[in-house]
Amino acid sequence: MKSTFLSPLNDYVVKSIFGDQKNIENTEALLKAILVDISPEEFGKLTIVDPFLKRIWRKDKLGILDIRLTTATGKVINVEVQVNRYKSMVKRIIYYLAKLLIEQMKSGFNYEKINQTICVVIVDHILCPEEEHYLNFYDLRNPLTGRPFTDLLKVVIIELPKVPKADDGQPIWPWLKFFKCQTKEELTMLTKTHPEVKPAVNEYAKISWSDRRRMIADFKEKQRRDKYDMLEFAKDEGRDEGIRQNQLQTARNLKAMGIAPDKIAAATSLSLEEVEKL
Repeated sequence: MKSTFLSPLNDYVVKSIFGDQKNIENTEALLKAILVDISPEEFGKLTIVDPFLKRIWRKDKLGILDIRLTTATGKVINVEVQVNRYKSMVKRIIYYLAKLLIEQMKSGFNYEKINQTICVVIVDHILCPEEEHYLNFYDLRNPLTGRPFTDLLKVVIIELPKVPKADDGQPIWPWLKFFKCQTKEELTMLTKTHPEVKPAVNEYAKISWSDRRRMIADFKEKQRRDKYDMLEFAKDEGRDEGIRQNQLQTARNLKAMGIAPDKIAAATSLSLEEVEKL
């Protein structure tokens, strides 16, 4: 049986290629291509850290980040890849950004020891429809003068659907093309034109061609799809139940006003039997 192509956006694939300390060179190359305004020396000592965000209060949400790391001088970077669209995605990004900042405040620390915190979010859908470019940076600044208030908080949004098919000369383009590849032939061609992504493609090949690792990746992808389907089903169930409750309440109100059952049924799309039972 012909094997299906394993998407480079698969959660297990992303974490294996970019979220494992043994493959830190891939993470370094990716971040250098995204955060071009940061000194290359910062990425010379990248350290993958615990992806779990600590709870500040007992009832706080337990945040789990895709890839969390620190740079040579202590900058905190979170890299997250999101295939599915979530209604509160923007608020979720800000929540994680704030928690990453707060977690730096260990006992006895002073404010001046807080380091820059950066969230890099790669989405396979349109998150910022008002933006034309696929790579956008957001920080705290005065909208009247454009002057920054602080560089401690930064959000980077990358939208894969906006990435052009042809190389636009941006350092990040070949890496995003890697995520968008849909065949082995595309991956092979990419390594020929952009050898900087070859180590990542080679690691991808190990995952894709290893039965055990492929099984894990497929299982992770199935979990993601099932979770998404369950959430969508729950929303549809809730929506349908809400509509029915509105129909029943409207029917009760009309019945209290002395409206004939057949007219209530026609107005609410309920059956005559349902109306008569109210």
